Amino acid sequence: MLDADVLAERVSRGREELVALLRRLISLEGGDQAGSLVGVQTFLKDYLEGVGLSVETHSVEGVSAITSSIGGNRRDGLILYSHCDVVPPGGSARWLYPPFEGRVVGGRVYGRGSADMLGGLAAEVFALSALVGFEAEFSRGVSFVSVPDEEDWRRTPTGWGFSDWLLRTGKLTGGACIMGEPSGIGGVCVGERGDYWVTLRVRGDAGHGSLAVYGDNVFVRLFRALDELHRAVCSHVALPPPEVAPLLEDSYPVLAVELDVPVAELRAKRMLESPSMNVGRV
Repeated sequence: MLDADVLAERVSRGREELVALLRRLISLEGGDQAGSLVGVQTFLKDYLEGVGLSVETHSVEGVSAITSSIGGNRRDGLILYSHCDVVPPGGSARWLYPPFEGRVVGGRVYGRGSADMLGGLAAEVFALSALVGFEAEFSRGVSFVSVPDEEDWRRTPTGWGFSDWLLRTGKLTGGACIMGEPSGIGGVCVGERGDYWVTLRVRGDAGHGSLAVYGDNVFVRLFRALDELHRAVCSHVALPPPEVAPLLEDSYPVLAVELDVPVAELRAKRMLESPSMNVGRV
């Protein structure tokens, strides 16, 4: 039987190691995005192999995902999911501390991506490494994956997105998934409703700006179409499967704390049962 006390002691001793791991990940993000992704994934691969784990690299169009597993039955096991990219830091003058230093102040680590989601990434890598030596006692496996496509959506041999490609091809398997995205520390909540990507093209008639062609202006037609589509999408409410409904109910209080919104308001809007829509590029 897995000795919880031994595992807890191992985790407790590793606090400084975990902080150092996070700071190193933050520092690796300081270059251009392509170079940073390669550097982070290479570092993670070396780290996991250094604690005795086997790591596989899966590449598409010059960027890579890595996977590592421990224990037995992986098809019904747990997936620790993470992405390794961060958004640009913007103007460095607006930062209280250098964005790629990972400075520790008051028990917190400050840096670009420290929350979304290098903190979760470091925690998952550390958790997997802490399990080394207990694998014979697992009835189900634990798998870790670090993908590059959270902010860098790209085409793969099976469609769009690294995660979908890994699952469709069996390079990654599991029956449940935890993603270390920053949703507070109050509990585990629903983090994904699925996605559907749409490209909308609109045609219009060219004309002089002084003439009455406003209704045929391509941008006006586009914005009207987007408004109509937005109203249709956001008015839809989906009824979850019975086995998922309790999880949604448990998620509302967690999100209420994170968003600082009364839980009754979120439930009234059916936030988790309704889709959202984002216009990413025009």
